[in-house]
Amino acid sequence: MEELKFRCWHNKEEMVYFGLGNPLPDGDIMQYIGLKDRDNKEIYKGDIVELFGWGMQVKSDGMTSIVWDIDESGWNFEDSTYTEDRYDFRKAINNCKVIGNIYENN
Repeated sequence: MEELKFRCWHNKEEMVYFGLGNPLPDGDIMQYIGLKDRDNKEIYKGDIVELFGWGMQVKSDGMTSIVWDIDESGWNFEDSTYTEDRYDFRKAINNCKVIGNIYENN
């Protein structure tokens, strides 16, 4: 089972990382999705990723953020023009690069 990890945009000024059993900081909490980008960096909800060589249409600049997709009951790319199934999402995420997050890079 994947370790549950979280981070929080604390007081609108810093990112705080924590696990289960820690006190919850004030702010917007984002969960680690259990996957890493092509540079082995952990990916969290709200991260902005750049997609490389993948046949999925996202924002015109090739960048998108990670969201929980209620319809698919899993992680997905925001603003994609079609939804990949869970297996293909895992392959696509391995070919992306985290370039920021929705709080520090908006």
